[in-house]
Amino acid sequence: MPACGRAHKKLGGVKYYSHGKRSILIPELPRSSYMPYAVTDAASGHGPKHPRKVGHLATMKATGIVRRIDDLGRVVIPKEIRRTLRIREGDPLEIFVDRDGEVILKKYSPIGELGDFAKEYAESLAESTGHICLISDRDAVIAVAGTSKKEYLEKPIGQTLENCMESRKITLEASGGQFDLLRDNTETLSAFVAAPIVAGGDPIGTVVLLSREEGRKMGEMESKMVETAAGFLAKQMEQ
Repeated sequence: MPACGRAHKKLGGVKYYSHGKRSILIPELPRSSYMPYAVTDAASGHGPKHPRKVGHLATMKATGIVRRIDDLGRVVIPKEIRRTLRIREGDPLEIFVDRDGEVILKKYSPIGELGDFAKEYAESLAESTGHICLISDRDAVIAVAGTSKKEYLEKPIGQTLENCMESRKITLEASGGQFDLLRDNTETLSAFVAAPIVAGGDPIGTVVLLSREEGRKMGEMESKMVETAAGFLAKQMEQ
């Protein structure tokens, strides 16, 4: 394999997927060539419970970047790609393969394994509190209840929730103001509270209650509710 320059047409390549389905490919192949199964990175400790086809994931884009595999089987993902796709140190990646010998890396969301369970929990919290409830993984909102789903579902999270995960502490804003719960989207809220979901010592998401209604307050009760929900979801992931 050449050490630099554009990937040769006849050589296999490496595809990088982001959680938001943006992607970069070396090189592009027909969708029909994808293998109907997935192999999960051992570092994550988790994997898909059922085989999945990967041909529908995204449209690829060539980067012209080629990397050699070292004697331990490691490939360095260029810093520019990691920054663009928000791949952090320690992030788990799923590994897929296809019939033409290509290796596909996709960001893996541990809490995404809960699927419908997270949605039902969000609905229960919204009904019992009267507030909007969001559940996110490390990158995007995966469950919404109490408002229109198109406002938040699958939208990338903002710095406020990222800071909540990094600090591993509950974030409570009872006085209201403008907050960036979503990336590049500052909105006015009367109050919100967020708790990090920490499984195996690593933050993997958040549980959020928020309100836009003027005069609505949040306090210790709402903090305990999101803390309990986050702890319960973390326990489910560790089983």
